[in-house]
Amino acid sequence: MGELGEGFPILFQLMKYINWLLFLLMFIFFIPTIGLIGSAVAKFGNKADKEEKLSLYSFGALLKYMDPNNLVVFKERQDYIIGYCVCLFFGVLITFIFIQVIRKKLNNDVEIVDKLSFTPSDFCVVGNCAEFSEDCDYSIEGITTEIKAFFNDKYGVEDVEYVNVAYDIENIFDLHDQSRVLLKKRELVNWYCEKREWEED
Repeated sequence: MGELGEGFPILFQLMKYINWLLFLLMFIFFIPTIGLIGSAVAKFGNKADKEEKLSLYSFGALLKYMDPNNLVVFKERQDYIIGYCVCLFFGVLITFIFIQVIRKKLNNDVEIVDKLSFTPSDFCVVGNCAEFSEDCDYSIEGITTEIKAFFNDKYGVEDVEYVNVAYDIENIFDLHDQSRVLLKKRELVNWYCEKREWEED
């Protein structure tokens, strides 16, 4: 449970709701279906002498006998098929509605858990588009070092727990294209400088 973090109660809430859904489906679908199959087996099952009785308890029992020589006319089983389809329809409909209810309830539970639990994000300073000074080091180590130094110099804060670096990658492919173009231009500049025996300065 510890590995699940603060949100582990949500997992048990989901399990509870799924159990209620299965309990509801038992009365809406499974028990009526067992009744339909049982009625079909009681009425026509005496002709299926080549199969175990347990094997009759399937959808096939509503359609035909297990003995291939004793196929039944569909009209004789029409009521059973319609009853089964009705049970299946209500089972799927109730499942869909119940899933929406579960989703709403879990969203409410998430808000409650979030208000009752405290994490480092509840005691953090969020910065956006930080401008780095001379080194222009955008590595995680460089950003972490510079931010800790900034807090220490500006506010005298030394106990920074950690710096969580996040990059805005919304336009990452455009940036990659621009980077490739700039690299090509830099190589051309380096080639020209070497040819002229010029220094970078």
